[in-house]
Amino acid sequence: MIEMSGPSLVLSPNAVQYLGIAFHELATNSAKYGVLSGDKGRISVTWGITGSGASRLFHLTWAESDGPQVQTVGQGGFGTVVLKRVAPAAVSGQGILEHGPHGITWSLEAPLVSVAASADHEA
Repeated sequence: MIEMSGPSLVLSPNAVQYLGIAFHELATNSAKYGVLSGDKGRISVTWGITGSGASRLFHLTWAESDGPQVQTVGQGGFGTVVLKRVAPAAVSGQGILEHGPHGITWSLEAPLVSVAASADHEA
């Protein structure tokens, strides 16, 4: 099961491209090895905005639970690099990848101005 929740937000083309790459990596690995490879796993994708004015931050979390036992995960593979460095850097943010016993969690925090389409964050 996949659950998603967060406020409506129009992403910039750059954010669409790099978040798309990150989601592709997360979903592919989940289908091969993680919660999407079985019948009981869950993925929760949540996002939100905190702060005010120019200091508003975009927060996104992909959290897996109830999946198969997580095996040893390589620390320097393509997916790890995309999730920890490439996608976060593309939106001037920071990414954290954590491995729990039955799923992974990826969190991204970035300035809203680097993620949202310009008309959407001028309010």
